[in-house]
Amino acid sequence: MEYWENVKKTTADMSYKVVKKTEELVEASKIKYRIYDVKTQIEKLHAQIGKEVYEAYADGREVSVVIEDKCREIDALNEKLNDLTDMLQK
Repeated sequence: MEYWENVKKTTADMSYKVVKKTEELVEASKIKYRIYDVKTQIEKLHAQIGKEVYEAYADGREVSVVIEDKCREIDALNEKLNDLTDMLQK
């Protein structure tokens, strides 16, 4: 009878470890997707800045305010990206 109790306990322990590891992998995947999403937002802002700069050049006008706003958005997203990266490394 003791043998079956040991088998039962070992199986339960292994099942718990598998479930725990699966939860960790799911959380890591969620964080990786959020990182990807933030990087995509940053790339879009870079493209918008480039477009604004070119349009300003073509029209002969100044766009420093628009560029500064976009750069602030990028700074905020970079902070979020750093936070997410830190979460992933824990």
